[in-house]
Amino acid sequence: MLAAHDASAAFGIQRDDMSSYYDDRHRTYPRQNELDELETSKTRQCLKKATKFLFSHIGLVGLVVAYSVAGGFLFQLLEVHQEKVNCQEAYGDQIAQITQLKQNLVSYIQYNTSQTVGSTDGKDNATIAFAKIGSMLYEYRDFVIYSSSKYRFYGDNCSIINKWTYPNALLFAITVITTIGYGNIT
Repeated sequence: MLAAHDASAAFGIQRDDMSSYYDDRHRTYPRQNELDELETSKTRQCLKKATKFLFSHIGLVGLVVAYSVAGGFLFQLLEVHQEKVNCQEAYGDQIAQITQLKQNLVSYIQYNTSQTVGSTDGKDNATIAFAKIGSMLYEYRDFVIYSSSKYRFYGDNCSIINKWTYPNALLFAITVITTIGYGNIT
């Protein structure tokens, strides 16, 4: 059979089991399966080269830089909206608390205090009034401390303030992959 295969090749006879075929001028053309194998081997070689580069030192540094840049954009995109929502919610809570404090102070001063020292009309004297007003102000102070720790709101203008700028988000993305931390519990 081998002799017949060699003889047919010498005379340019086309056979089905051959992987290439000849034309009238005795040029060889590869068949489709050979083309597929060549493309597959080229693809594999390209993938091997790309993998080898990516896992080299330069490739790993490039991946870290790409991760950090993409992470900065992603953190900024995700956190800006939530930051504004928290700011607006804290601002609304603070305005409501200030309004309530004003109402409490005015109503207390109008109806429960007296100008005279020895008044017997059931109203508080100046010492008791100062103590009660002081306790109202301390309650408001505790609310401000709670609000600032819960929302990270410090009385800023919500339309202007933006703590999640790209540089801050990039810093956060870099510190996520390092061991130094961002400086607070996030």
